[in-house]
Amino acid sequence: MTHTPPSPQPSSPQLSRASVARQAFAAAQQIENDWSRSRAVRQMAGVLPPDCLPAALQLARALASPNLRARTLMAVALASPAEDRPARLAEAGAVIQTIASAAGRAGPLSVLAERLGGAAGAEAAEEALVCAAEEAVENERGWLIIALMPHLPAAAQLTALAHLRAITEASIRVPTLAHAARHLPPADADALLADALAQARAIDDAEARARSLAAVLPRLPPEAQAAPAGEALAAAAALHDEEQWARTVQWTAAGLSPQARAEAYRSALALRRVGPRAEALGALALLADEADRPGRLAAALYAAAQVRGDWDRAFALEPLAGALTPQLHAAALAAARPLADPWARSEVLAELTVTMPPDLKTTVLLEALAGARAAVLPWARARALTTVAEKCA
Repeated sequence: MTHTPPSPQPSSPQLSRASVARQAFAAAQQIENDWSRSRAVRQMAGVLPPDCLPAALQLARALASPNLRARTLMAVALASPAEDRPARLAEAGAVIQTIASAAGRAGPLSVLAERLGGAAGAEAAEEALVCAAEEAVENERGWLIIALMPHLPAAAQLTALAHLRAITEASIRVPTLAHAARHLPPADADALLADALAQARAIDDAEARARSLAAVLPRLPPEAQAAPAGEALAAAAALHDEEQWARTVQWTAAGLSPQARAEAYRSALALRRVGPRAEALGALALLADEADRPGRLAAALYAAAQVRGDWDRAFALEPLAGALTPQLHAAALAAARPLADPWARSEVLAELTVTMPPDLKTTVLLEALAGARAAVLPWARARALTTVAEKCA
């Protein structure tokens, strides 16, 4: 992966982070749907200036759903001065206790555990684990438990593992067990990963097997990744689905052997559909040798520029942003600027500024800001403005 240097800061007064964040918050206040309003405020909490916090707190308290109210209060707490955080988190904790369903309390309790940390966080995590066990949907239950693992004491982690092992659907059980291994002592983690890998290999359905092998892959030592990465890609190839194969390339590229990566690159060039081709070429370009990387990045950019859907093209371009050299900035901008959707255009232009020099970054961020302001729906405008604010000083 190419090292991304610190991004130079723009100089235009329009690109003050606080100013852009205020515009994002103003858009969030116009959102009528509680879920979308809550999500927008939670996403922008890290860039909100202090003068917005009282209104953000008022907005959080006005949300009808206790789940959304608690989550938004916790986001505002994170943005608040240190001396105000305990009271905000205590308020959120009290709201969580009003959620009638035990399963419904699990998610916000997990966030509270992370925010509190220490003994109080562990206590909240143990309560959340009891609640998560009541979640009937296995996928929801598994990932709720994974979110809790880093905050649980060792004894409670064993209980969490037992819950994960009890998941009946292998394509859910295997990835969650692989993620859980990150939080165990090395010997226990190695045994759990070996078990998860064996279970992944035993899955009959090729798509589920590819997904499960890819989920175990990044948890394995680098020297043990080539075989399961190749197996995952072979399982995806057997589906004869270009989109699924390209997605599996993205998941497994870092673990493939040099020979398998070269073969995957040749296969990616031959894909008929430009969207999957751009995604696969981009993932492989980021891992290419230094001598080959510029040419492969250029090929990935060319493919991305052919993708027709605004968001599909944006998703193909954004992963390349941190690896772009000055010679490739023009090609990336030529692919991004024609996007008709102002939100998509704003998002991708803002992301592309990561490696740009100050003058070009200022120019492109001003374009992104204009696109964000032009987004018609308030929730889209709030999200786009938040992305621009995150790139500003």
